Amino acid sequence: MTNKQILFEIKSLLNTSLNHRLSYIYAFISIVLFNGFAKLFEHFIGDADGMITGRLRFAIFDTNILLSLWFLLSLYFKSSRISDIFIPNKYWVLIFSFGLLLRILMAILGHNFDLESYEIVADIILEGKSVYANTTRYNYGPIWAYILAALKLLASIGAYNQKLFHVYIVICLFAAEVFLYKAIFKQTKNNLLILLLLFNPISIVIVGHHSQFDILAVCLAYYAYINLKDKKYTVAAILLGISFSIKHIMVFFPLMLLFNQEILLKERIKLLTIPALIFILSFLPFYHDFDAIKTNVLSYQFNNNQTFLKHILDLAIPGFITKMGFFKLIPIFTGYKFIWLLIFPTLAFYAYKWKNTDMFNIYLLCIVATSLAISEQYFLIPLTAVFAYRKYLFSWIYVFLASYYILFVSFNNTSKYFSLRSIGIALDFEWYQIGFAQVQLCLFVLLGQIIYSSYKQNKTGH
Repeated sequence: MTNKQILFEIKSLLNTSLNHRLSYIYAFISIVLFNGFAKLFEHFIGDADGMITGRLRFAIFDTNILLSLWFLLSLYFKSSRISDIFIPNKYWVLIFSFGLLLRILMAILGHNFDLESYEIVADIILEGKSVYANTTRYNYGPIWAYILAALKLLASIGAYNQKLFHVYIVICLFAAEVFLYKAIFKQTKNNLLILLLLFNPISIVIVGHHSQFDILAVCLAYYAYINLKDKKYTVAAILLGISFSIKHIMVFFPLMLLFNQEILLKERIKLLTIPALIFILSFLPFYHDFDAIKTNVLSYQFNNNQTFLKHILDLAIPGFITKMGFFKLIPIFTGYKFIWLLIFPTLAFYAYKWKNTDMFNIYLLCIVATSLAISEQYFLIPLTAVFAYRKYLFSWIYVFLASYYILFVSFNNTSKYFSLRSIGIALDFEWYQIGFAQVQLCLFVLLGQIIYSSYKQNKTGH
């Protein structure tokens, strides 16, 4: 058999394995079995302490890379062939109940630093004090603080129970997921999309274990977007303002609407000003704590040194430039933040120019892909967009990488429950930081694919 024939046979075998209807299941089972056996026999193939080290560790790591690649490509090819599946309405109660159960199990398993912050914030509110004057561990609008206080009061009936408090938070956040996914289903009529949003590891871990409340802000913003498309601009602006006041994820979204010629100029101005005004007014009861609000909310930044855009800008612009001149004119947009701010209207300009009006999903991808500060909780924010654009390979790479870092490498979080360090596929903290930039890079490439696809369709007229 010639080399050409061998290559042809290998290509045929790979094509058959990747396009088989159960390929992704076979790949997943292979990953589980391989790592299960590696774990089971680690005392026989490891060192005196039962740890797999040396060349064998790298062999296991490389095998996992190949198996993961098989799994990813299988999902990608499967998603390109299946756009939806049929699920009778009577099963959705069971499906959502199971989704909630998984999140509650994650909450019972444990919690991180944020739950302790939530307890502190709730106590301050219940004592009738200002949350901004009495702690530096709250960096958002006031609405979530009062929700936490109500949930802690509920968990204190009888005797306070921390796990019950955590479970109540999860139920509250899951309710937001349900309302969001219900609205998405009404727009898309796609059962598969809802299943992916419900049962991916990112949603389960972020809501169940981290219990981050980004989903509340995203949910309200999506309803604002629906009203925007229905030309109910005042309602949209109010909902956006409330979203800002929970967590200011969508704060730059109105900038992306400036180039939408289908919206009258006066309505665009309304969308730009009313949400900002609601956000500002939400802090009015705490006006005497303005310095604390400026420090802990408006100027708050976390983990900025490991982001993708920060590394790129460090290479392109000497650091001393950002410390002088116009970069200091607006205090809360010092340094690279001013450049970051310009990305949103620029991206929107080209998106509208090439007739891609899916601005909500594009914004969610952009806000995380280009963020100058990032942590694991951000991985949930763009998920509606990632699964909406699942025909692109980088959507699946994003989900895989983000899930891996959240489950197995998440520093002081879930890695203590799902550690695979002994079989060589867990990474140290330095790699964990690099991982943030890798995850952002996936979103950046996905954004590029989406915009380029719009450009090609506009150019060809299809």
